Amino acid sequence: MLALFNWLWAAPQVLPEDPEVIIPLGYACWPGYLSRATEAGIRDAITFAHQSPHAVVSFADGSHCFIRSDQFELTAKSRMLLAAHVPFAPAGPVTNTIGELQAIAKKLREEKIEPREVLLIVDMAHSRRVRYIARRLFPQARISLMYLHEKPYQKEQLFFFLRGGWRWLFANIVGMIPTALWALGLQRASLISEPKF
Repeated sequence: MLALFNWLWAAPQVLPEDPEVIIPLGYACWPGYLSRATEAGIRDAITFAHQSPHAVVSFADGSHCFIRSDQFELTAKSRMLLAAHVPFAPAGPVTNTIGELQAIAKKLREEKIEPREVLLIVDMAHSRRVRYIARRLFPQARISLMYLHEKPYQKEQLFFFLRGGWRWLFANIVGMIPTALWALGLQRASLISEPKF
């Protein structure tokens, strides 16, 4: 039943053509190791990066898991990408999905990377929100999307909503409300222009 509801809610997969940027979404960590989903996302990003050798992997690191968790995530992800000889652009510490994608968009602007295609690597339940945000932050880019091959929820997760499939799906459906409000604020800000003297 959960698989059916996930399928109904999910944004469809869109196969990558030639992404310049690959974004594996993060799913928390514990002292000493990444969550299975975070690690799987990095592994998937490596696979896609090897298929598009000019691509860069960009990610942000959760600062809300434990003290200095963002530093641990940065180190663990960087080691995996360096060992695979994949270029990457870490975007710094974040505490939520909107912040994660905003930090990545900012980092890419700083690096003067203007992607024609962005590949998102994300689980099914999270895919609709992530695609919605990415389309607003990368309006000129083709957004491709591939599902993780690992479930993002684990019983030992630190966060309540990541401890089960129904909780995670519900959190993502409800999460569209603040996401839509954020997008309205973004749209409104773009309509406000500087006064001309």
